[in-house]
Amino acid sequence: MVASATTKPVSETRETAKPAIAPTRANTDVPASASDVLQEKLQRIRDLLRDLKGEMGAVEVLIRESARQYKALERDHETLRKNVRALREVPV
Repeated sequence: MVASATTKPVSETRETAKPAIAPTRANTDVPASASDVLQEKLQRIRDLLRDLKGEMGAVEVLIRESARQYKALERDHETLRKNVRALREVPV
């Protein structure tokens, strides 16, 4: 099975990956207002949801591929069962 180009390697997990966006507030002497903090948190949530959507898309592709492979395996299994039945009926 081929991994899609949008999936990240397993070695790059959320814990080891770099943050999607850099904080907008640098170390300044001016304290952040509540609305600025709220906007930053909302942006972070949006980014996480966007990442989640991408990961769910990758999972969807894997599930579809697994279902396709399972159906092919079922067909092969049924063919083998028919062949074994036919071979049992052949006189030796």
